[in-house]
Amino acid sequence: MTKQNGKRMQYRPLIVYFIIWLISYAVFFMTDPGDAMGYWIVAFWGVLPIAAIISSIFLGQNKTLNSKALIPIGVYYGVMYMMAPYLTFKMANYHAQIAAVRNGLPMPDIKLFFVGVLFFIAGYAIGAQNG
Repeated sequence: MTKQNGKRMQYRPLIVYFIIWLISYAVFFMTDPGDAMGYWIVAFWGVLPIAAIISSIFLGQNKTLNSKALIPIGVYYGVMYMMAPYLTFKMANYHAQIAAVRNGLPMPDIKLFFVGVLFFIAGYAIGAQNG
């Protein structure tokens, strides 16, 4: 394996998490509006946290990962987890009410950023300990 391929391989869990995130985002728009609560439970309490923890475990087991990359990777997980409900529920509600109320764009919930970072830290710690 070449050095370039090894560098690309170490970030593969980030790409896999992004693909899972995109699929969960697409599924939101394919579901019936009456399934919103089920989607919330499955996507935000199941699929996305589990995908973040598992992909972080793989990152933690990777001994070639640069320690300077940990902060940007943690920010990546935090932003992705924060933006998921923002781009689904908040924006759908905003567009549904845009004709009636013009209050400006809703803001993402910053608390979810820290939840996403915690999922990364937990998974990374498990992976680093077992790797």
